[in-house]
Amino acid sequence: MQLTATRQDLLDAINRVIGGVEKRQTMPILGNLLLEAHSQGLKVTATDLEIQLESEGIAQTRQTGLTTVNARKLHDIVRAIPADADIELHQENGFVVLNSGQSVFRLSCLSADEFPRMESTAEEHRLVLPQNRLRALLEKTQFSMAQQDVRFFLNGLLFEVGPERIRCVATDGHRLALAETESQQAVDDTLRIIVPRKMVMELLRALDRDDQTEVELLVSNQQIELKLPAQRMVSKLIDGRFPDYERVIPKQNSKEVIVDRDALKQVLQRASVLNTDRFAGAHYHLQSDKVAIEAINSDQESSREEIPVDYQGDDLKIAFNISYMLAILNNVEDEQIQMLFETPESSALIQPTTHEQISTRYVLMPMKI
Repeated sequence: MQLTATRQDLLDAINRVIGGVEKRQTMPILGNLLLEAHSQGLKVTATDLEIQLESEGIAQTRQTGLTTVNARKLHDIVRAIPADADIELHQENGFVVLNSGQSVFRLSCLSADEFPRMESTAEEHRLVLPQNRLRALLEKTQFSMAQQDVRFFLNGLLFEVGPERIRCVATDGHRLALAETESQQAVDDTLRIIVPRKMVMELLRALDRDDQTEVELLVSNQQIELKLPAQRMVSKLIDGRFPDYERVIPKQNSKEVIVDRDALKQVLQRASVLNTDRFAGAHYHLQSDKVAIEAINSDQESSREEIPVDYQGDDLKIAFNISYMLAILNNVEDEQIQMLFETPESSALIQPTTHEQISTRYVLMPMKI
């Protein structure tokens, strides 16, 4: 293997896959990148056995070949090289040699035959939708995924596809986020898959929020695959049954509040300065045309602010986790939000007052503080 590439082209190719490298390697080879010099340029691959990321890079190939090299070392070296430099890579006596100007680095390598590769996804289902809309669905729900929960099916995002809509749902047992969009898909029945957290985060890195070109998703019973112009992403699916989220969404809500999103967000940001406990919460005391938001920490320091709201019901006092509410507000773009309640012990339904291409709903469980 021997090739030459600009520092930026090589760095771009590595950056597109570096997130797929396993941080705690169970096998030494999983800490390496697979480098393939072919007639059209360079292909870089990373995997942790659950997800595989591939990237095509611009390069001049003098000799085709395959090898693997430590991902973090190669990434850090290339990133530290001057931006306008060229880089030459070749194999020599069991090492990958990197030359750039007066700099020479020799990195040990492992055989490409040891590198595990995931097979292409069998096309049982083919889904097509605009890149920016897919990103929006993921972005508006991913923050509610669980992290390392023993209920493994919560450590991912439900991707639900019907003939007329696509819906994404995430929950960690304390909150739920749902986003959906109208879409005509060639599916006879509703398709439900659980995409792992790592794949969701890599998709968010790869997808452009301003690009309206259509992308293809290939789905089988075990895998999901996304192809972009210079990138291919494959991931195993979580084998489990996602909770019946429809039962979680409150249906009986006699109390309705309309509040300015930015005003509420600013109050909660100020309250969070004092509220440093692990499950920091705030009380919402609803009264006619106003809500008082009170927070207190373990040192008995407190804050209290009132903001106007559109509310005509009976007085209600309910508490919510501050960071959970802020996460919802950060993903609602409307100037106003609608909050629907029933009792201090029941979950609240929070949603924007208008619906555009992406419709969102959020459910938040109350706290006892």
